[in-house]
Amino acid sequence: MRIKYQLFIEPKGAFISEHDRWKEDFLTEISRRFKGKTFAFGDRHYSLVGLPFYNNQDENPFKENLESTLHQTELSG
Repeated sequence: MRIKYQLFIEPKGAFISEHDRWKEDFLTEISRRFKGKTFAFGDRHYSLVGLPFYNNQDENPFKENLESTLHQTELSG
């Protein structure tokens, strides 16, 4: 079975990231809650992945998180 991964990434300026913290919590909750689960739509299978906000001031931690997530999906897919 071939799995397609749907990654949710949202760029967010530092000036508004605290106000939208709930969105970042939601994105990371997607990964926590649905880790290792797949969803079938017709003959296609999907896995959902949420990532923390992208902000150019925090680019290195985001990049590390993204690379780690992509590596994990390669191992499981």
